[in-house]
Amino acid sequence: MINSFLSFYKENEQKANAWFDSFCSTLDLPVYTSVDIRDSGFKATSIDTNLFPAGFNNLCHVSIRNAVEKFKTAIFSKATDCKHILIICEEHTRNKWYLENIYTLDKIANDAGFKTTIATFMSETMIEKMTSDFLSLTTALDHQVSIRRLRPIIDAIKLGQSDIDLIILNNDLTAGIPDELIESDLPIYPSPLLGWHRRKKTNHFHFFNQITTDLFDHLGCLDTFDPWILSTLYEEVDEIDINLSDDRQKLYKVADKLFSDIQRYYYKYSISKKPYLFLKANSGTYGMGVVAIHSPEDILDLNRKARNKLFKGKSAVPITSYILQEGVYSNLTVSNQSAEMVVYSIHNQPVGSFYRINSKKSDLDNLNSTGMYFEPVCLEPSDLVPIDNNTPYDCGPSLSSDQLLLYGLISRIAGLAATFEKRDLK
Repeated sequence: MINSFLSFYKENEQKANAWFDSFCSTLDLPVYTSVDIRDSGFKATSIDTNLFPAGFNNLCHVSIRNAVEKFKTAIFSKATDCKHILIICEEHTRNKWYLENIYTLDKIANDAGFKTTIATFMSETMIEKMTSDFLSLTTALDHQVSIRRLRPIIDAIKLGQSDIDLIILNNDLTAGIPDELIESDLPIYPSPLLGWHRRKKTNHFHFFNQITTDLFDHLGCLDTFDPWILSTLYEEVDEIDINLSDDRQKLYKVADKLFSDIQRYYYKYSISKKPYLFLKANSGTYGMGVVAIHSPEDILDLNRKARNKLFKGKSAVPITSYILQEGVYSNLTVSNQSAEMVVYSIHNQPVGSFYRINSKKSDLDNLNSTGMYFEPVCLEPSDLVPIDNNTPYDCGPSLSSDQLLLYGLISRIAGLAATFEKRDLK
């Protein structure tokens, strides 16, 4: 199914690109996104879209270099006179790989010609560790990053004593919007409204599926190709306490219907594999609050360990809203290990990607979990040239031209869906 669609899409790629580009002048596209993509061979789709991506360090040198110009375009589309950017990072600064991500994002912004300051909200424990007005921290690859406390910076901005023009969030605001951001009059991207305190995955996939259908309609192929091959079925269940048997019964009933809906597609397209689902927190990231469901009865039989995993998410925030999402097998492997693709985009243009690989998981598991590691992939394999005499390109396994086209398309749909999410939250 996918191969036939790609053959058609190649012939109509220019028409599709013009359709995507038509949104640029009317919508406020995301500064950046990362999209987790599963490719089963018979369908491929986004299973998660992160608006506060934390893996820029996993991109190859070529992708990072190519991100610079697109980052400049993205920022100037938001603030034409921008010179100084404030990057607000997460508070988990003991995670050295996250710090490497911040270092890389900061480098992209600097190489694009912007002055930058990095700050975070800082807990009392972090403040106690400060011996000056910033924390100097070492990343996983021994780079140095200086992180400042946000409150004095916001106070300076309010008093007109700062030249910062724009704020970039790399903090997903799981616990809500802090006072510092509420008090700031500077433009903030992504919008704090899109933090996980308010954003729902079901809203995202509603728009993702609708945009996919609209694109197929625009290309005139709805009668030939089923939008299901690029999307997923899902259901939302709210006001759930996973530890209550009556609430698990509610989830069971919804899951039972969803299994039947997926099975109908499998019958229709003669797919021999068995349908399965993921039960996920409807808000949140880092692969937290995710359990594979292989039959509706699995929900009724959740043990205490699984319920604990589903009960609280990041920052110990209780989970009460869930998404039951169609599981998508992954036929991607690296060194005979299960893998999925992660595509990074800036201003809804793919700039780089990497494989997420997990030696401890199978082709139907959540790979964003213990045991995962990453292999960079270049979106422009013809551009594999050294950065300098001492730094060769570092791309990992290569992608076919069809994969590049397919994954780029999916990431653009996801970015557009995120744009509609923001518009819907106003």
